[in-house]
Amino acid sequence: IGDPNGGGATLEYIPEVLAAYSAGTLGMDNDLGSNWQASWVDGGTPGAANSSAFGCNDATACNYNATAFLADNATCTYDCYGCTYPDAENFTNGASFDDGTCTFNGGVNPCPSDLNGDGTVTTGDLLIFLGAFGAICE
Repeated sequence: IGDPNGGGATLEYIPEVLAAYSAGTLGMDNDLGSNWQASWVDGGTPGAANSSAFGCNDATACNYNATAFLADNATCTYDCYGCTYPDAENFTNGASFDDGTCTFNGGVNPCPSDLNGDGTVTTGDLLIFLGAFGAICE
């Protein structure tokens, strides 16, 4: 499968996969405008939910795709960014790095001294404070 300009990748093994996993319909779409996305319709049933044909099948990854038909674990990412404070209104379950987007009911941060947003008050926070010490706020 390739684009009319000769670019793209060839997916020669698709017929073998279709034969091995029962009848179905493999489709390609370009909704993003920048690359093609393969999708699989289980059993070829019209109106059945599409699932991504390729995706990360590692349940511990941030971008785990339970509907991926074929594993593409090279695309898995494990650095999950989000709000790591459980008491925040927008807590991100599974986030391993705080991205500073936490919002709190009433605007009160339960850990205001955590300047770098890593969930603990450490030397890193002190260095941020000392770096700004003496600065004139306008």
